[in-house]
Amino acid sequence: MEYAQKMKNNTCTERLQRTPFFQKQYDEYKQRRDLHDHIMKTYLYKRNYNLARNLFPLNIDDNISQYVLWVTDHASLDIHEYVRHFFATKRTVVFTNPKEWKSIPTITHHHVFVEEYVASKL
Repeated sequence: MEYAQKMKNNTCTERLQRTPFFQKQYDEYKQRRDLHDHIMKTYLYKRNYNLARNLFPLNIDDNISQYVLWVTDHASLDIHEYVRHFFATKRTVVFTNPKEWKSIPTITHHHVFVEEYVASKL
């Protein structure tokens, strides 16, 4: 989990980027819709939080699955406990981008990285 070295207190200390392919897809996706409304209707309709696969993953290790935890009400959720519920046997990293890096600043969201396997060192 090389990227984990860029985390401190559940905050990323170095901005993680997408590959050019996923960045282009993400830019096009953002241009076609109002992201705030889309997320509220798609992920948070009648829900206070929702864990969803990141459709536009960051450029990190291949053995890491990436999710986004969308949240409307922090009071009803222990983020780390919620993530452990889904990925109890796997290594996880949960982090929140600093405000100035958020591409969707109007909705609280956290990035969740899940280590799917450990590459053997031969």
